[in-house]
Amino acid sequence: MKSKTISLPDILKVLSKELNLEILAFTDTYDELCVCDFEELINAPQPTISRHLKELLDVGLVAVRQEGRWRYYSPSRPYEPFIKEIIELAKNEYAIEKKELKRSCH
Repeated sequence: MKSKTISLPDILKVLSKELNLEILAFTDTYDELCVCDFEELINAPQPTISRHLKELLDVGLVAVRQEGRWRYYSPSRPYEPFIKEIIELAKNEYAIEKKELKRSCH
């Protein structure tokens, strides 16, 4: 199977979306989250969050792990230095700090 080559414009297009930046910053902060965790952290419905996670997954900025019916998303490190800087800027912009999650979905 051929691996898809991701171009810089593809990555920048994904990073230009506010919700993608927020999701990426939360994933970096928590290391691993499921969609229901993102619903708790972000004011967006599950289908919207899932669509944005797919965009991040498609360009290789997040990884996914399946456990039963749950999918867990994590950073696909190591990031290029400019991606690390963008994540830190997003954390500051959206005041993202780690807090205790309810984790009611699993």
